[in-house]
Amino acid sequence: MPNDGSPYPRDFIIDQEGIIQYANNEIDFEWMLYVIDELLGGGVAAGDINFDDSIDILDVVMMVNIILGNFNPTDDQYNAADLNTDDVINVLDIVQIVNLILS
Repeated sequence: MPNDGSPYPRDFIIDQEGIIQYANNEIDFEWMLYVIDELLGGGVAAGDINFDDSIDILDVVMMVNIILGNFNPTDDQYNAADLNTDDVINVLDIVQIVNLILS
C-alpha cells in the first residue's frame, strides 16, 4: 500500500489472534488503526452499542437491556456489546465497558 505522503513508515504485523506482534517505532498509528478497522469489517467500535461515536452510560443501559432480554440487538450491536469477545453478553462485558468509560 502506498505511503500517501505520510512521513511515517507503515510497518506492523498482526498475528492470527489480532495481537500486534511488531510495529515500527515511528509507525503512522492513524493509518494502522484504519487498516485494522477495515480488516475487521469497519465501523463497529467495541462498546459503542448505539453507534453515536461515544462510549457512555447510554451504551451501558443498552447492554443491561440486552442481558435482561428487553432489547434485541442487531449483529453489529451484539458485536459492539461483546467486549471480551466470548460470544456471550453478560456482567463481564458490563465491567469492561464501565472500565472503558472510567479510563
